Amino acid sequence: HQILFHNSEDLIYIGNARGTSWIELSSDGKIDIYAEDSISVHTKQDMNFYADRDINFEAGRNINIKSAERYQTEVGTNFNLIIGENGSITTTGDINMNTAGDNKFTAEVTFNTISGSVYLKHKKCLELQILSPKKYLQC
Repeated sequence: HQILFHNSEDLIYIGNARGTSWIELSSDGKIDIYAEDSISVHTKQDMNFYADRDINFEAGRNINIKSAERYQTEVGTNFNLIIGENGSITTTGDINMNTAGDNKFTAEVTFNTISGSVYLKHKKCLELQILSPKKYLQC
């Protein structure tokens, strides 16, 4: 086991004998933590993370987030969700999507909607273009 107070390098290092877990505190304000197995943190109250710049998470396998009540994400400007293969959203209740601008849905192959009924409400005009057989319905 090692506890090192390195005066010339101005750092503190704590590690176990096999080097399978350690923590290093450097003079420039950086903290590095390593564990060959898991790192677990538990609190009976809140856990807060704050960064003046970016927060980055990367997993070699899965990222799992579970909330007993509400899960909310707030984004100041742009939100992009990029999925490598398939994606799905499942809810036992309703889904509401509201935009101040346009709603755009694009499918390269087929756009499928399965519903008990389809209700389209428009304020000005509703246009439908059906390519096969070719039909165009306009206001």
